[in-house]
Amino acid sequence: MYNIRDWCISRQLWWGHRIPAWHCQECHETVVARETPSICPRCGSAELVQDTDVLDTWFSSALLAVLHARLARKDLGSGHLLPHVAAHHRLRHPVFWVARMIMMGLEFMGEAPFHQVYIHALVRDARARRCQDQGQRHRPLVVTEKYGTDAIRMAMLQCAAPGTDIVLTEARMESSRAFCQ
Repeated sequence: MYNIRDWCISRQLWWGHRIPAWHCQECHETVVARETPSICPRCGSAELVQDTDVLDTWFSSALLAVLHARLARKDLGSGHLLPHVAAHHRLRHPVFWVARMIMMGLEFMGEAPFHQVYIHALVRDARARRCQDQGQRHRPLVVTEKYGTDAIRMAMLQCAAPGTDIVLTEARMESSRAFCQ
C-alpha cells in the first residue's frame, strides 16, 4: 500500500451512491454535507440541487469494511470485527477492490480491515463459462455424490494453476474418480 494515488470517484452511471454535493442555483456555491442541506450557507437560498453523479462501484464497495466495522463497534463495542483476519476475493478484485478497502479502513477507521488476502479462482464449465452464471452446472453436493469428494478435489487440483480459473469438466471428474478408486 505504498505510493497510493487518488482516483476519480465519480462515473456517469445511472445507479449507485449519489455524491453528497449540492449546488446552489443562486450563487453557484457547492455544499458538501452528510445530511441534505436546507439552505445555502453562503447566500441563504433554498434553491439547492444535488449533484447527479454517483460514486464509482469500487469506491462504494470499498466502504463495506468501514460499514461492518462501524456496525460492530456500535452493536458489540470497539474492536470486535475490525480488523478481520482475512479477505477472500476473485483474481480480478485485489487491485481495485481490496486496495480501496484497505485505504478506506486506514483513512476512516485508523486500521486495515484485514491482514491477509486469499485470492482464489473461479470454477468454470467445459466452455469456460462461469458456473454461477449458468445456473450452477456443477452443484457441489450433486457432483460430490456422483463422483466422490476425493475425485472432485483431485479434478480441481489438476487444473488449478496460479493465476488461472478452474475449468471443471465431467471428463476430468470421471478420470479423477477412476484414479481414486
